[in-house]
Amino acid sequence: MKLLPDGQQNGPVKDLQASSPEELWGWLPAQSVIVALGILLVAVACSGSRASAPWADLVFWIGYLVIICPPIARLTMRGVSRQERIGTILLVGLAFYLIKICYSPLVFNFNDELQHWRSTYDSLRVHALFEYNPTLPVSSYFPGLESVANAFISLTSASIFDNGILIEGVVRVLTLLSVFLLFERLAQSGYAAGIGCLVYFSDPNFLLGDSQYTYEGLAIALTVTGLYFALRRVQMNESRGRLGLILVAMLCFSSVIVTHHVTSYVLAMLVSIWGIVPLLGAKATEWKFGPAWFAAFVVSGCVAWLALVGPIVIPYIGVPVRNGFTQAVDVIMGTQAARTFFQGDSGSQVPFILQGSSYVSVLLVAGLLLLGAWIIWKRRNENTLSPAMVVMGCFFYIAQLLRLAPLGLGLTNRLAGSIYLPLSFVVAVGAAGYAHRRYLKKYWRVAMFLALVMINFGSAAAIVTARALPGPYDVDIFSRRINTEGFQAAAWAADVLGPEHRFGADAINMLIMGSYGRQHLVTEISDNLFIEQSIYSSREFGPQEMGLLYLGGVDYLVVDSRIEENQQVTGPLKPGSPSFQTNLDGLQTIDRILDGGHIMVYRLGFVGQPLPPIPTQTPAP
Repeated sequence: MKLLPDGQQNGPVKDLQASSPEELWGWLPAQSVIVALGILLVAVACSGSRASAPWADLVFWIGYLVIICPPIARLTMRGVSRQERIGTILLVGLAFYLIKICYSPLVFNFNDELQHWRSTYDSLRVHALFEYNPTLPVSSYFPGLESVANAFISLTSASIFDNGILIEGVVRVLTLLSVFLLFERLAQSGYAAGIGCLVYFSDPNFLLGDSQYTYEGLAIALTVTGLYFALRRVQMNESRGRLGLILVAMLCFSSVIVTHHVTSYVLAMLVSIWGIVPLLGAKATEWKFGPAWFAAFVVSGCVAWLALVGPIVIPYIGVPVRNGFTQAVDVIMGTQAARTFFQGDSGSQVPFILQGSSYVSVLLVAGLLLLGAWIIWKRRNENTLSPAMVVMGCFFYIAQLLRLAPLGLGLTNRLAGSIYLPLSFVVAVGAAGYAHRRYLKKYWRVAMFLALVMINFGSAAAIVTARALPGPYDVDIFSRRINTEGFQAAAWAADVLGPEHRFGADAINMLIMGSYGRQHLVTEISDNLFIEQSIYSSREFGPQEMGLLYLGGVDYLVVDSRIEENQQVTGPLKPGSPSFQTNLDGLQTIDRILDGGHIMVYRLGFVGQPLPPIPTQTPAP
């Protein structure tokens, strides 16, 4: 599907030929220096934020704009070589990856990373896959990431953290190259492919989520790679090399199926739509090898893996989907209040400029998505994968409705990484489709530059304000509740108590104890006991709470006094009421065996001998 007139193509059909190294790489060396300056500003901002510097947020956003603006300006220009476009895309994508490294340069401290640290550790410990992971039970049945990590660790003998950083860096490069090549082949335009990659950078998960050591990032990279080779096979006329393309595509698709559930199901939907379109109106005798064969392979693989290996996915995904849609319908019908946007648990508000940019970003994407869908519809007979991209990209509108509901936010975050691939292509078609018109050429490119800056800035504003920059402990910010004190308590539990004891804890200490502490966690999924809601939210600790802990087989209970101090202000505890810690200390059948400052560990059922003090060093991940 050609988006640009002949003579202005610089995709796989017609590529800009550079006569010298200067023309080949263009502005890339200068952009590299500028982007490096932006990364330096981001690193300074993160360090300042850890010291609670008031200027940290401003410096961070200046650094972010320094990183993103020059590449956007360059990629919206004509006369850029294919090599420079690819180099620029890699430059920005890896710069975003380094932003995540600036967040946590020494240890994993995002919740998904902690969960997969435990899966990787257990697979190394028992030298087998499918070992139960109490922090994320479903991950045990999708061991693709752990298999890759085991291979890297066997070759390098480095720590899980070091190999996780390396793996995700390789995954990021593979994703960027595959997205560019797929978009380029679909649109037959390197210009549109560059615009599509810039839109893909605005995926809410791209900046921090897909940069983490998680199975979703690896699955997305394999998905795009598989689609690229499958598209090459479908478009190939000559017989030479067909089998190799089929095998590589199916290998990628098979790896996706065993790596991440949601991504594999989105892939199955996409290739199914792609496979059905060519069959409509065709006689059975006219059928030939095409996307339908890939669709049959992916769908059958997903069904077989779900039925034989991972049936736990059904409640794991089904319950949030049902609750999210139910709550969204209630919000639309007016029977439930909508979620408050850009507001923390403590009531703190995000600056208006960041809020406004996020809304503008969503509106721009929604408008360009419609424009791109219209252009693709007019050329729908030229490429059957493009209409499939439109159908999957339109899930963006459903996702925005789901975001109105509190439970819908988590659901849309799970889908964002997979939906933004087709969405980015369609938006790129809408943005690049009119860039060559003479009467729009000058103004459209300026408008496209401003729109792409706003799309990326607005998306980053939404995710960064939700995550917040790294800094001191803050009970209202999920990522800041993961800190050194929790790591030290986990190290003490692993070294002194030993692994695999049944622990009850709040959401954060559950992650830390279950990963670095290597403990077995009593959870709602595995034990039908929601500790944080049933125990910690209680106004007092009495026989009922003790009975629940005994029924759950809890051996040890973790109490973080900072959470309770916040509850004294925000509820459910009333000011002046006895603290949870005071109630526990008054019971004869519970013994406090660790006092780590804010974090206490209690042993249930008997009073034991004093145990060694907490270590003073953070555990090596």
